[in-house]
Amino acid sequence: MSAGELTSLGFARLGLSVYTFRTNPPEIKGGAAMFQFRVSDEPVLSQGDSPDFLLCFNQEAWNLHGNSLRPGGTLMYDPAQCALPEHHKAGRVIAVPMDEIARKEVGAPLSKNVVAIGVMAAFAGMPIENMRELVRQKWGKRKAEVLDANLKALELGYQYTHDNLPEVADLKLPPSLKPGTAIILTGNEALSLGALCAGMSCFFGYPITPASDIMEWLARKLPMVGGTVIQTEDEIAAITACVGAGFAGAKVATASSGPGISLMVEGLGLASMLEVPMVVFNAQRSGPATGMPTKTEQGDLNLAVYAAHGDAPRIVLAPRDVESCVYTSIDAFNLAEKYQTPVLVLSDQTLSHRSQTIPRPDIDALMTEDRKRPDVQAILSAADEDDLGVGHGYKRYELTPDHVSPMAVPGVDNLPYVATGLEHNEHAHIDQSPFAHSVMSDKRHRKIEAAAQEPGYTELYGNPNAKIGIVCWGSAAGPVEEAVGILNARGVSAKGLYLRMIWPVRMKEILEFARHCDVLVVPELNYSGQLAGLLRSKLYGLTRVPIVSITKVTGLPFGAVEIADHVQENLPNAGDRKRRSTGQHETRREG
Repeated sequence: MSAGELTSLGFARLGLSVYTFRTNPPEIKGGAAMFQFRVSDEPVLSQGDSPDFLLCFNQEAWNLHGNSLRPGGTLMYDPAQCALPEHHKAGRVIAVPMDEIARKEVGAPLSKNVVAIGVMAAFAGMPIENMRELVRQKWGKRKAEVLDANLKALELGYQYTHDNLPEVADLKLPPSLKPGTAIILTGNEALSLGALCAGMSCFFGYPITPASDIMEWLARKLPMVGGTVIQTEDEIAAITACVGAGFAGAKVATASSGPGISLMVEGLGLASMLEVPMVVFNAQRSGPATGMPTKTEQGDLNLAVYAAHGDAPRIVLAPRDVESCVYTSIDAFNLAEKYQTPVLVLSDQTLSHRSQTIPRPDIDALMTEDRKRPDVQAILSAADEDDLGVGHGYKRYELTPDHVSPMAVPGVDNLPYVATGLEHNEHAHIDQSPFAHSVMSDKRHRKIEAAAQEPGYTELYGNPNAKIGIVCWGSAAGPVEEAVGILNARGVSAKGLYLRMIWPVRMKEILEFARHCDVLVVPELNYSGQLAGLLRSKLYGLTRVPIVSITKVTGLPFGAVEIADHVQENLPNAGDRKRRSTGQHETRREG
């Protein structure tokens, strides 16, 4: 992981676009780990399908990843730790005694990975001083002998490459490359940065993979701007603390993964009933139960949209990449404040831990929104004697044209009210009459319907008149955008629609997108095709366009070529309107 992080950071600081993907072992004692990065002088949309260059530290790495190498690609391995089979796909094989160099020449076996950094950096033509600076930043706070050993390992890796290995021209950096103004962040860091930009002042959480990085990052940064981070005893305490802080006027958030979100469901219902703004980040992982905690999946869409006893409306967003994480986080807080409702943000393991280069956000240009507040003086002036014992006539849940009521802040606005999970009337007094429950249920649902009209929550790729439409959400958007380009280059008419807002459903954009289509394809990383099922329920009777679900549950993300090949091989007649289906739906699963 350190080798991948530092090498990819070195590329990023030279001005290249970097997109990483990593898998960690689920065992605390350690296990097989993989770090993959894709770099280009053009924007990178996905992690790619087959590596051009594969570095194997040991036999286990070759056994797990040898078949992933692109035919004719470059393989680098440690001959003391890895025995290659007689037949393999590599076009160029490079043996580097990394273990021997680290043990005998550096005198520190653990610096083997830094030897590898030196070799890779030398192959790419990266300036050694750039890498020295990164090594100093990484290990400079450790004991002096640790830093000295790693600097020596870096030098020896560079030197070994120049003295013993042939130049590999196709791995060289572009000659005119110049450092840019981009920054490199992980998805979790980007979500956290967005929360700071939005004005979040309180965060409550409980550790869980792969969401823990959010709380750890905020624990270092939020106090610098006067905010508070509290690690609670469990997820139930975290969500109810959010309810309390949101009631008290704070912009507030929590973060978890599927198992923790399950525990938060009752608290989400309470926030919906109280109409309290809050943001909940869900870094999805493979499930159910403990599942595969360090692998990726998009299995919590139904949980995010529907999980509630009774009807508890909320807004659900899903960023597509690291840059999108920054702005989706800001938008989540703005929507929560505007509509006084919980907003769930669906990330996933690969997006949470992926690092990408993104343009530096212009913080001063970002727009933030605060909740609607009451006109205290007007309410007090209009109050009569009978109102004085019931909140001075203040209607916390007033029925307004936009269904959003002014929200008083306790201790700031002199308009006290009782906030309760029981059904209530406009004054927030407990009222369990049929009329009150009907009116307030309608209010809670109708206020978020307007969110479906908010601009900027969908993206269209490709020819708007294409016959094959691919609808996606979350981190599948990058591979889908790239796949659309591949299909059109192959002569297959295709387009893509990315839904950054999943709930409420963007019916206007989806129906317009489907208008010219013979088929809608929905690739997603879950077994049951959750977005496909949601779309079928909403589109039934409105369009006869069939919906084909492509699902994958390997713990790995989609590749762009993988999606393009599937569409081309399995939907060869999708562009022929004469063979159009009359509404049948099917699901295809990838192994």
